[in-house]
Amino acid sequence: MKSKLLFAAGSIVVAVVVIGIFTVSIEKREVVSGVEGSAPDYADVFAEIDSISKLAEADALTDTAQTPELVRPSVHYDTISVDYSHVNCTAVMDGKAVAGTDGGVFIYDPVDSSVELVSVHKGLTDHHVLSILPVGDSLFIGTRTGLYLRDEYGLVSPVVPGLVAEITALASTGSEIYLGTTESGLVRVAGDEVSVMMDKGNITAIQFGCGLMWAASDGEGLFYFDGVKWRQRYLVPDSTAFDHVSSLGCKFNRLYVGTPEGMYVYDGGSWDLYDSDDGLLVCDVTSISFMEWKILAGTRDWGYYEIFEEWVTPIAWSEALKVTSISSDKNLVVVGTPDTGIYVAKDKKMTNVNPGRDTIEIPVYASLFF
Repeated sequence: MKSKLLFAAGSIVVAVVVIGIFTVSIEKREVVSGVEGSAPDYADVFAEIDSISKLAEADALTDTAQTPELVRPSVHYDTISVDYSHVNCTAVMDGKAVAGTDGGVFIYDPVDSSVELVSVHKGLTDHHVLSILPVGDSLFIGTRTGLYLRDEYGLVSPVVPGLVAEITALASTGSEIYLGTTESGLVRVAGDEVSVMMDKGNITAIQFGCGLMWAASDGEGLFYFDGVKWRQRYLVPDSTAFDHVSSLGCKFNRLYVGTPEGMYVYDGGSWDLYDSDDGLLVCDVTSISFMEWKILAGTRDWGYYEIFEEWVTPIAWSEALKVTSISSDKNLVVVGTPDTGIYVAKDKKMTNVNPGRDTIEIPVYASLFF
């Protein structure tokens, strides 16, 4: 009987323990599921966290207010005047007329009559352009202070930045560029290599022709490079005939030389002269170009002439024009003048393109160079 009582008492104790455990379990589950708003202990914790966050935000605002702001210096601009009317050199590139002027470069497209101006605002640090040379889709630009390249995307950048020279003539062969300068002689640029080929000043023209390289120095004469050294070329009857060469051209295996007395032609063996006896009303030839089988000769006071074999024909519409430069391809003739821009002839139609003077704004530090 006693064992039965002990067993019953044990069962009651076990039952009480099980009920207590079950009750605690239910209370814990109710607390977890009521975190959202029914547990005051958690609410106090969240309130404390929120208070700390607000204090941190306040400190951050205070720190920001105390940090001095970085103030960018203001850029001051200056207004300069450029003149596209005075044309020093011309070229034909991809069917477009290109002119190098005292204001920079401008490019005229006869297809849609559009004009693109390239000056200081386009990256051309010096806007006094004295020579230009198209090479593929790029354009080399010689100025009073150095050489620039306008690439196929229209971006302008300096070439050989260390070279500061007045570049009056440009020529190329292969990957090499040749620069004629006023005081630094004839300079050869081949990649990163820069060297002086001929120590003569006032280079007015450079030309490859008749198997030789030719260069003219105003006041000193006409020279050719035979692969070893430079030699001077002169005429026995008149040793001063080449003292003031304005331009050189090569076509039909002949060298053409523009001078104040007319245009000399060298066939590799002898020299001939086109002058007033041949129909050049004004003999002062300033520029030479070619249009298929025709030679074009621009003159200082009487427009330009077309020469085919022995026929010399003055072009009527150009009469009285002072030609500073002439360029052409098989469809286009571009005539540069000292005060009225360029004249473009295509399909028997002549157009005067003269952007005139313009004002552009540039940073003050850049204007110090002009």
